[in-house]
Amino acid sequence: MAKKSVFFLVGAIFLICTCGCNKNQNSGFVFKRAPGAAATSTVEIPKNPGAPVAAAAKTAAPSPKAATQSVTVQAIPADTAGAPGTEPPKNDASIPEIPPQQLKSMIDGKNKIAIIDVRDPEETKVTPKMLEQAVNIPLKDLPMRMAEVPKDKGVVLVCRTGNRSMHAANFLKSKGYANLINLKGGMLGYDEMMKKLKEKKNE
Repeated sequence: MAKKSVFFLVGAIFLICTCGCNKNQNSGFVFKRAPGAAATSTVEIPKNPGAPVAAAAKTAAPSPKAATQSVTVQAIPADTAGAPGTEPPKNDASIPEIPPQQLKSMIDGKNKIAIIDVRDPEETKVTPKMLEQAVNIPLKDLPMRMAEVPKDKGVVLVCRTGNRSMHAANFLKSKGYANLINLKGGMLGYDEMMKKLKEKKNE
């Protein structure tokens, strides 16, 4: 009778151990809380006693992207005709064009005119340089500085080749300006004329 009790007790202990733990093939044995038992933490026992217990990796939350601001840049019409998307403006019959020689005569005769150079400031510092009598108002700034363009005298608009200055003339005309003149060939043509006059003088 005693032997049967011992066998029964050993079988019960084996059954409890078998139900109370599950074997994990990757990390060893994982002991779980039995129903009705006090709350305990789950502990992983690695197969290799010398190996450290794996820790959960913490992923840092991505930082929010910095706010960006869109800036719209106004394109400046190119001087070179024929480039893609840079066709020169159609010449309005009411906006006359004068050759460099005529502009020089107007300057020498001290005619009552205003000369507006619509190139960028950097361009006016290199050949061909800006005329001494001219005022520099870049084409991109013309809408904001339009008040600087006089209405009580003729206005000669110049640039590098005569393209941007025609754009400026068309714009000013649309805003009610009159007596607008475009320099044909631009400052490149004017500079070339001055070189030829100097060579002829030195002959």
